[in-house]
Amino acid sequence: MSSHKTTASKAPKKLVPQLRFPEFNHEWEKVRLKDVSQYFNGGSFENDVKKNGRYELVTLKSIDINGNLVSSQRFVDIEVETLNKNTLVMILSEQAPGLLGKTAIIPVNNKYVLNQRIAEIRPNNGINSCFLSMVINRNQKYFSKMGAGMKVQNISKPNVQNYIFHYTTIQEQQKIAQFLTAVDSKLQQLNQKKELLEQYKKGVMQQLFPSTGSGHVAQLRFKQDDGSDYPDWEEKKLGDVVERVTRKNKENNQNVLTISAQQGLINQEEYFNKSVSAKDVTGYYLLERDDFAYNKSYSKGYPLGAIKRLTKYNKGVVSTLYIIFKAKNKVAISFLEQLFEGGILNKELHKIAQEGARNHGLLNLSVTEFFNDIKLIIPLIEEQQKIASYLSAIDTKIDTVTQQIEATQQFKKGVLQQMFV
Repeated sequence: MSSHKTTASKAPKKLVPQLRFPEFNHEWEKVRLKDVSQYFNGGSFENDVKKNGRYELVTLKSIDINGNLVSSQRFVDIEVETLNKNTLVMILSEQAPGLLGKTAIIPVNNKYVLNQRIAEIRPNNGINSCFLSMVINRNQKYFSKMGAGMKVQNISKPNVQNYIFHYTTIQEQQKIAQFLTAVDSKLQQLNQKKELLEQYKKGVMQQLFPSTGSGHVAQLRFKQDDGSDYPDWEEKKLGDVVERVTRKNKENNQNVLTISAQQGLINQEEYFNKSVSAKDVTGYYLLERDDFAYNKSYSKGYPLGAIKRLTKYNKGVVSTLYIIFKAKNKVAISFLEQLFEGGILNKELHKIAQEGARNHGLLNLSVTEFFNDIKLIIPLIEEQQKIASYLSAIDTKIDTVTQQIEATQQFKKGVLQQMFV
């Protein structure tokens, strides 16, 4: 007696998104870009650029990593065909990673002119511009694979036109575009709010901290609890208010730290996803909570190096290239942290750092100069605490907005993965 093994044939996967609006249930269709749009190359207008031209050039710098149209600050004033509202512009030559094939949407008629190495993609009536831009921008792998060139990656017209994607009815396209545009608007509002708070804090700090040689008087002062004025601030050497720490890592602590502009002193492996320290770290400096570390090398936002306070861990270790110190008595640690973070020492650091004299990217300044030659002006500890408390309250607001931005970005990322086929 023979037996027959039967296998159930797999049904073809339906072209439907995981997440969609309830009124839509039909399948999406597959299409080539050239079948639903028209393609145009830009021209060469660099010799026609004027300071106050009528039309703005759309250049390789006009589209950011998020697919937003940003100003190129380049203008022309000649009779030339301009771009229409809702057309797409695409980067054909990669100037930075992730930008090849990135698109943005022209927001108004008769204002923009297309420069070379930028393409115009004009969608047909059945394709929503925002929807198409989102589809293209979430599929950067395709354009990266199609890029050709040794130094600069370029994509050709055929590669752009042969891009295959899935699309739905114009009604569903519009609904998706409206929803995601609303999310982008929320993100833009949150980023503007964060920027305004940061600008406000910067302005307040300029008034709260007097500079050396300014008569030791801040423009903005707090009052004592009885309403009277605090004494004038006093000029001191940095070594008068902090003391150097040179404790070595005899306990072989393995929490190797690095300085991050945004995250402060953070575990090296957590930050880099790998260890970049020496195998033996017993010769490193051992930091304890609330110690400060100064990295004498340039980083973004810190032209003369960053000073960060250890707050994430009870202990950690850093290379002896760092200068380590802690606050002395009658100095509020949080006040010092705000003073360092606000770049108040930059002017003084610049005086002792030999400009251009760098050793492997490190500023050429000695430990002795750091503690003895840097001057700062500080008030009584009671006023220090009030200043720190006020600025910390602003920091809390900035942190809250930052968390909202991150949460909204994660929400958008998840929705993008589920709303398209």
